[in-house]
Amino acid sequence: MKKDYTKEQQALDEANAEILSALSHPLRLRMARELVCCGPRNVKSFVDQMGVSQPAVSQHLSRLRVGGVVEMEKDGTKVIYSVSDEVVESIIEILYPGTLEERASKEEAGN
Repeated sequence: MKKDYTKEQQALDEANAEILSALSHPLRLRMARELVCCGPRNVKSFVDQMGVSQPAVSQHLSRLRVGGVVEMEKDGTKVIYSVSDEVVESIIEILYPGTLEERASKEEAGN
């Protein structure tokens, strides 16, 4: 017997497809990995680290935000970006094994 495809399943499929679509650019993938590995950061830190212009970084972060990969929080005049949920962390860990372990090591070193 064929199982019915529910609206909840369809919504989950669409959300997951949007995440994967947002991650489908090499720079956006790298940015997501950096957020998973190193934690929240602002646009300037991406510009400094990646050698990409501020407008380009902002556009890519916007696409990641719309795609549900990152969320943003204002801190005074700065906007801080972080990974939106554990699904993104799991995807990054699959693509880049050891990323979560690397983050744990950095957290331990910081304490």
